[in-house]
Amino acid sequence: MNRGMVAPTLSVAILLLPLVSMFFRFVTLRGDGPRRATAWLRHRRSNHVVALIALAAWCTLWEFPLVAALPPVLFWILPILSTVVLEGGARYGDRAILTRTWTATDIMRLACWSTVAPPIALLMVAAGFHAIVDGIWGGSFWLIGAGIAAVVGPIQLQSAQGIKLRRVKSGTLYNRAFRLARKVGVNLDRVYVVPPGRGHLTNAFGLWRGIALTDNFGEYLSGPQLDFVIGHELGHVKGKHTRQKFSVILLVVVVLVLLSSSLSHMASAFRPVFMLIVLLMPLLAVYCLSRYFEYSCDREAIGFTNDPESGLHALVNLYRITGSPVKCGRIVELFMTHPSLTNRLEAIARAGQIPVSRAFAVLIEEKKGYKAISGCGGDALRSRPPE
Repeated sequence: MNRGMVAPTLSVAILLLPLVSMFFRFVTLRGDGPRRATAWLRHRRSNHVVALIALAAWCTLWEFPLVAALPPVLFWILPILSTVVLEGGARYGDRAILTRTWTATDIMRLACWSTVAPPIALLMVAAGFHAIVDGIWGGSFWLIGAGIAAVVGPIQLQSAQGIKLRRVKSGTLYNRAFRLARKVGVNLDRVYVVPPGRGHLTNAFGLWRGIALTDNFGEYLSGPQLDFVIGHELGHVKGKHTRQKFSVILLVVVVLVLLSSSLSHMASAFRPVFMLIVLLMPLLAVYCLSRYFEYSCDREAIGFTNDPESGLHALVNLYRITGSPVKCGRIVELFMTHPSLTNRLEAIARAGQIPVSRAFAVLIEEKKGYKAISGCGGDALRSRPPE
């Protein structure tokens, strides 16, 4: 092979790695094995990490002269196309293996909006960093665009999942939410009930000054367990986590602009290293903040309800319903918006001042109904929008 083609070929191979991995995993899971869904969910989560690292590597390789000599349009087209195909294939796999009822149009919409954030946002960050380091201040607009994509993408993904907020002024969820909010002094304005959509999702949302739960929550949780979930979402309202996340994204954009400008005279040999840092560190910081909020809201819910035992049972039941991970590898969890179940159970036990062994006893009690006991797929309270 021509030496000049080695770097471009390597770049394309990196983009294809998650696609090839997903294809072979799907083929090997086409049987009717009892643990097929668990294995698929585990692969989906780990392959998500592979895809993000591959995209960061792709952007980094464009700092090398042999790759940078390629037509600039390829920088955008190839990763966007590969990500759309990857996300579309993943949703098709969800439909086939997890019995989702998404249509072909649904799958296309989900694939497109999943590509906006974080993939396209990362590409914008890379383009902005490259331009500003080269002394082109117009690259700041790429970074601003990345921030907008990071906010708009997840919101539109929620819409693509068929989840629509329907405000209610009566009913069990409404009454329990406002009763608990008044008890703990949280200023709650609205309660929404959300149809689970064709993805059959069980979800809860903490909004600006309201909360929302899918209307199938009552089928799985009641009484103190339902109060724990409501209390968790009230924790998001009390902590103003929606505003905080927007503020953090804005801060990240400002820091990236300042950092890029300060490196304008950096030697070209170091640019790939800094590109990798600029792409991954903000992403990991946002995921870390999201997990911190989840731990914080679990503690708030325990404080609101004064019933850590019900909190343990509620979480185990929710993870069973959604097929979310009981435990995950450390690297995989770095790229998750929610902690694994084992970590959350331990944190609740400590917050509620009960033995950690009791938390795992609850897990064992529910184990018979937990088919995904060793899985590592999806976030808890799946598909949460930015808060």
